[in-house]
Amino acid sequence: MSLQSVILRGCQLCHFDIAPGDEIQVGTTRVYRRLRWNPEDTHDQPFRRKRTRESADSETNLPTFGCECYHVGCLDVTGLTDRVSLMLLYAMRYGHRPSPLQKEFRRRHLLTRLSTRLLEHFALQGSHLPLELWHKVAEHLLPQYAAANAHSLLWKRHQTDAIRLTEDVWCKYIEFEGIRYVARLSNTPFDGWELAHRPSGETIQCVLTKEDHFGVLGVVFSAMPNPPPVEEAPGIWWRKARIKDAHARLSVGGIGLKFRFRNSDHATRDDIACNVPLPDGVRFEYLTKPLDVPCYMSSLVCNQPSITGYSILQTHSARRGHFLSTIYAHRGMQDWRCYQSAITTGSWLHMPVDPGEVITEIWERHRGLGTKSALGFKTNLGRVFVAGIHCARSYLNPTCWSLLARPGQSRVFFQDSAHGIGKLAFEDPPPMGPSLPFSPSSPSVKLPVCSLGDHFFSNHCLTGLVRVTPCKVGDRPGFTGMLLHYSNGHRESVGQVRLDCLCPPISLQDCPSWYLALKVVDGGGFYLAAVMTTAPNHDSGFDKVVQLFHEGSLEWFWSSMDCHVLYRYNRTE
Repeated sequence: MSLQSVILRGCQLCHFDIAPGDEIQVGTTRVYRRLRWNPEDTHDQPFRRKRTRESADSETNLPTFGCECYHVGCLDVTGLTDRVSLMLLYAMRYGHRPSPLQKEFRRRHLLTRLSTRLLEHFALQGSHLPLELWHKVAEHLLPQYAAANAHSLLWKRHQTDAIRLTEDVWCKYIEFEGIRYVARLSNTPFDGWELAHRPSGETIQCVLTKEDHFGVLGVVFSAMPNPPPVEEAPGIWWRKARIKDAHARLSVGGIGLKFRFRNSDHATRDDIACNVPLPDGVRFEYLTKPLDVPCYMSSLVCNQPSITGYSILQTHSARRGHFLSTIYAHRGMQDWRCYQSAITTGSWLHMPVDPGEVITEIWERHRGLGTKSALGFKTNLGRVFVAGIHCARSYLNPTCWSLLARPGQSRVFFQDSAHGIGKLAFEDPPPMGPSLPFSPSSPSVKLPVCSLGDHFFSNHCLTGLVRVTPCKVGDRPGFTGMLLHYSNGHRESVGQVRLDCLCPPISLQDCPSWYLALKVVDGGGFYLAAVMTTAPNHDSGFDKVVQLFHEGSLEWFWSSMDCHVLYRYNRTE
């Protein structure tokens, strides 16, 4: 394990990022070292942890942690000992990576609370500095304040309660970092506790816990094995505990805010948390080796009339290569929530859908034999879309693709993890009956030699094209892709397209031809610098200009670093 990869996860006590110059401790609770983080110093980057197993009190049932990183200041303010260290680290661990919006809400809440407390404290001592100044001071103290605040809520023993669902169930909440979390359940009411369940005569068959990345926000008792749908919200997860004997005493508890139902002869807790309650009997399919059960799964309902397109995030890491991270169904061109809630960055692939167009088949491209894993989609209007890196071998070997589902208007679940989508789950039964092979459009030439890294590929007909909408993502040079609009209302996408980064559309209706102007990327390859309806001047500074007409096909190779454009007109390039 590299030191860089450990640093990127941030401090596991305060959950803030590690900044250059921070004094940190890296290792386990028993084998560690301290250093001042300098990202420019490559001499001290490699870090191999000694494979030892920490001993924990058997009564705590605490896990063994691997290599982690902490601010030294966070460790100092908590004054941890070995056993208490394990308890606090367990209580502070995130079950899932929070979204950027959740991280920003937490930072603002802690900043406001700390600056206000500093103002009130020093005002009692005669210091009347303005709140804006204390706000600046609080920014430097946030990591230590967050760690100390968490330590103050830590219970010194493992909390375990036993409840009966045939009696009233009361809930104790604790406010932590601006959010209310479930801390305990009991059949006995205490001051400040709230009623969570009152028996109605129906037998409770399952209990749902509503969770975020840190803890449990609420508990729902249901007399149905598959409760009705709930409203989806970014960063909210649902986990089910199946009740086998509603008259038995159920064990619940945890450390700090890590509340949960415990597995027993009377109840079984799901290992999977979903953005909606996971129904019984879903069918799992694996894009990677089925080594484990995914901890978190998101989902979407395919083919609803309000859906205008689907976006798929493709992420890359030096260790794992390219992998799919998330899938999102857009309901309108202004539906940008997926970009705001994504926990990883990468390249967004967009598949528009026309009115009345639905996905009829979902395919998988197998990893192995030199191929790269990907998903393929067929629609009732003949669209064939590949969500994945271009792989020449898959065109020569159709058996690389296998049919996963014919979804209809059913819900599709996919693994939600920083390591990508390794598992899918479907509500519908396995597809039966024959199907035509999955045959995506293949390029007419090999990938250019000067290309940079792996590429995506698309091929689209230009007949009937009336306008294009370029897309410019962030501070990258030039355009990353385009939406193509046709006279019959059909739409296609080339390159990377994000709906929140679209530029004004360019009309092509009165133009006999149009032009794509490209410039050279440092290190080779090209990027799209301009889309024009008139020919550029010779001294415009472009390195390549492609003239296109309203017929033929546009072949587009692209990556996060460059793109290559091929125009086929009357079978000539």
